[in-house]
Amino acid sequence: MNTNLFKNKVMAMIAMLTIVLGVGVAIASTHNTRHNKAAFTSLYWYPVDPSTNQTTGPAEYHDTKSNVVADPGQPCKDDATQPICLFGSAISNLATGINVGSPAPADRILEKAP
Repeated sequence: MNTNLFKNKVMAMIAMLTIVLGVGVAIASTHNTRHNKAAFTSLYWYPVDPSTNQTTGPAEYHDTKSNVVADPGQPCKDDATQPICLFGSAISNLATGINVGSPAPADRILEKAP
C-alpha cells in the first residue's frame, strides 16, 4: 500500500471534519431572537378612533409596546376586551385618517376598560 496516498486521504478527512465542525459550531452559536423581536421593537404609536379604526393624529409615542402600556400618563392599557386605542407602526410619518384594520396584537394597544 502506498503510504503517501494513505496519508493524503487521512489529511483530507481531517480537513473535511474540521470544516464540518466549524460550520456546526458557527450555526450553534448564532442566537435566534426572532420570537422576541416584536416585544423589543420601538414603534411609532398613533391614536386610533375605535369606531372607524382610523388614525386620528400624529404619533404620540416612539417606544416599545410594553413601555407605552406601562406609561401611567397614557389612557390605553391593552385590555383584551376593548377596541383599539393606539396603533404601532414602523413608519414615522403615517398620515391621519389611515384605516389600520385589525392589526396584529404586537401592533395594537387597546382601550382601558371603563
